[in-house]
Order: sequence, then C-alpha cells, then structure tokens
Amino acid sequence: MSRHVAVFCLLALCASVSAQTINYAPPILLSAAGNTVDVSTADLNNDGLLDIVSSDLAGNVVSVFLATSATSFAPAVNYTSNSPVALDLGDADGDGDIDVLVADFDGNAVHLLNNDGSGVLSVAATVAVGIGPGKVRLADLDGDDDLDALTTNGTSGTISVLTNDGTGVLTVAFSLTAGIFPADVDALDANADGLVDIVCTLSGSDSILVFNALSPLNFAAPTSYSVGTFPRGVDHGDFDSDGDLDLCVANQFSNTVSVLYNDGTGNYPMSISVAVGNGPIDLVVADLEHRFGNDIAVLHYNAGTIELHRNDGFGGFLPAGTLVAGVFPTGLAATDFDGDDNIDFVVANNVSPDLSLFVHQGSDVLYPGTGDDLILGFGVNGAPMTGTGTYLIDAHAGDSLTLSLSSPGGTYDLLPLIIAGQLHYRGFPPPNVMPGIWLNQFTFGAQFLVNGLAPVNGFLQILTPGGSVYSFAIPAGFEGLDFMVQGIMLSSLSSNGIAAFTEGHVLRFL
Repeated sequence: MSRHVAVFCLLALCASVSAQTINYAPPILLSAAGNTVDVSTADLNNDGLLDIVSSDLAGNVVSVFLATSATSFAPAVNYTSNSPVALDLGDADGDGDIDVLVADFDGNAVHLLNNDGSGVLSVAATVAVGIGPGKVRLADLDGDDDLDALTTNGTSGTISVLTNDGTGVLTVAFSLTAGIFPADVDALDANADGLVDIVCTLSGSDSILVFNALSPLNFAAPTSYSVGTFPRGVDHGDFDSDGDLDLCVANQFSNTVSVLYNDGTGNYPMSISVAVGNGPIDLVVADLEHRFGNDIAVLHYNAGTIELHRNDGFGGFLPAGTLVAGVFPTGLAATDFDGDDNIDFVVANNVSPDLSLFVHQGSDVLYPGTGDDLILGFGVNGAPMTGTGTYLIDAHAGDSLTLSLSSPGGTYDLLPLIIAGQLHYRGFPPPNVMPGIWLNQFTFGAQFLVNGLAPVNGFLQILTPGGSVYSFAIPAGFEGLDFMVQGIMLSSLSSNGIAAFTEGHVLRFL
C-alpha cells in the first residue's frame, strides 16, 4: 500500500471513529400538578442549588420545586395563577433574588410573581398585554440595567414590549406588529451594536421576523426569513465560530430545525435545514460536549423525546443521542444542576403529570476508538489511571502525566506502539490525532509522545505484555489549552485491517 493510500485510509478511518453519543442517566420524574406547559430553572432561595419552576395551564398554578440537593427536590409548592402558559425567570424588582414572569393566556395579561428571597412567591403586578399571550421573555431592552419584558400575542398577531421602572413595575410601552400567530420570541444583539434586537417565530406564515434596534426601544421594520413549516421555538448562539449570533428554529410540522447564519451585520442570508424527529416544538442552544462550541437540543412534542445534535465544527449538526421524556412534552430548559460542567435538562410533560429531569452521566467519549483490544490508561500525579469512558482530566504545570498502553487480550503484544497527542484550543479539539501526524503538523498540533516506529538506541519500542507505562512532566506555558491523546497500533490485526485506536482522552491545562 502506498503512503498516500495509507494516509487516505487513515483520514477516512479517523473521521468514522470520531462520532459521539452524549450520556445521560435515566430520567428523574418530579410529580407535577397536572398538565405542565413550560419550565425554567434558577436558584430561588440563594442556597447555591438550582430550583425548578413550571407552569400548569389546566391546573391554573405555577409550581416551585426547591432543591434539597443538586438533583433532588422537595414536593412542588403551587401558586394559583390564571391560565399560565409560559414563564421566564429573572430579578425583575432589583432586590437580588429571582422573580417569575408568567403569561396569562385567557386573561390577556402577564403576572409578575415576586420572590421574598426564600423562594416564596406572591403576585406583585398584573399587566394587560395583547390577545392570547403565549411566550414571555425577560431582557434589558433599553439599556438601563433592569429587566424589561416581551410577550408574543398569538391571537392579535403582535409582540408587546414592556418596560421596567427598576422596581419591578412593568408598563406596556408599545406593541410591534408581527403577523399570523407569533409563537416564540428571543432577545439578542444580532449586529453587535450594543442594542437589543428581537426575533420572533411566525407559525402562520412559516417564517421568522428580525427586528433590529436603531436605538433603545426603537426598531426598524422587521426582516422576514423563510424557515420550515409551522415554526415554534427559537434560540440563538454562535454555531460557526465567527463571533456573531446565529439562530435556530424548531419547525413542528416539517420535522426540521432551521439554522440561520448571521453575516455579522444582523442579517441572515444563509441557512440550512436539519432533519429531526417527530414534532419539534422547542429547542435550546448549549455546549453539550465541550468540543466545537454550541450544540442544539430539540424537544419533540409528538415523539416525546429530546434529540441531541452536536456541532460538527463547520456550522452543521450531527445526531448525538435521544432522550425519552414524558407524554407530549412542551417545555425544555438546559442548565448544570450538579456543577460538573455538563449540561442537564428538565422537561415539562404536558399530558403525563410530571417533569423529566435528565442528569448528564459519567464522561462522554469524544473519540470512541475502533473497539479493538487496546486501552490507553491516563492519570496525573500518581492518581489511578483510567482507561475507557474518560475523556477529561485537569492538570497544571509541573504535574506528572502517566500513560499506559495495554492489550488485555494480548493481540498487540510485542508490536511497535504509538502514543500520539494534539495540542488545541479549548472547545475546538481536532477531529482526531492521526491526520496531523501523517501531515507532519508537529508545531501547534499533533506530535508523537511515544513513537515505536522510530528506533531508540537501535531498538523499536514495543508493547510489553501487561502494558507499557510512560511518564511525562507537564511544562508551563500551556494554560487555557487542551491536549488530546490516543494510543495507536498500525496493524493488519485491527478490526479495519489498518490501525487500532484507543479511546481518546483530553488533558485540560489549568
């Protein structure tokens, strides 16, 4: 086999083994009052734990689940609230604790529930808005450092803009004409001018509207962009690593997510359509795998699932797992309940009387390897070396990194071994190690830690029965960077007949 053919095969092989499934424990079910519609999370009683708030349309209550530990919660405390369909959380009255803003669908109003600091809520204000408010959003729209509010009014086809006097008194400043059934609303600085712009989905016209701010609370005529059929949820994030905010939209009837790319000026001339499951109704943007930046989690009403889509590093998305929630879920929130630097989810199930809490479990395998008889052990400062299923270990300058390569079944014993690593910017790891090695990118990129193919004192370094162990001192100057490591055996004995790869591990320099 020529070297060029070998390189091509290795590149293809590496691409094929870099897929990942993001791991979650089975859902924790929290009993709810009835038909929950929306859900959000925040620390309501300032105890350092994240609490959960949900809205129940049929039961006419807002439910508060105060955390008793990172992932366990006291039974819900219910607060009467007329036809609550949506909610958002934030410090509306400026007293340092988190309040709740609720959309009252039948009453054509919003209710502000003030927090006394211990997680106990009381109605502070009711403000009339448009007809049929379906979503609410808290954001500082006028730049005065307090939280204003937006509502989508599905029946009247408007967006109500409410300003805050700084004490939690909300007043409707004006309404924006939207169109047929505005379903969701988002607030962001789309063109990086320091002003807050508005995006809404229009379910009745299969489009979204972008209202760019000319000055605080002064918006240009909206720009319309076509998306899929019956768009519902919208969120934003930088998907292509160009520093500006892109958009994603859940299209319920076409079973797609539209991803719209920002050109840096607040315009969205390019988009892609990502096929998803049955009935996408909501979505959230989050960094699910600490790899290529922002990923997307999509909630499916018909299928009762969360579908995870990881960023492929080029602005596209690939499936990364499916989580089964309850019956006809309608609300999704993403947060880190247990402080492990991984995203957890909570889902409002509209028909089953509960919430589904999904906690990230263990370590995701960024680089699953080829599944051959080859394990790379990985430890710092004498800690027990971990092999499978671990991908992230913290280290500081001066620490000692210990690596072991072993073939438990003896398949690769006495054959030349390779342990290779690649230095990379945090959040942007390489697809794999091998392309950089075979393209001789040994500066900022791939390098051999142990190259059994290069003789040392005339002898090849071979895999010792029982495993070969190597230690390395971690130098200074790499703070803020990551180093991905894999073990490799070039052998026709591998499952693909070319090379066996271990799972890849990531060393994070702090």
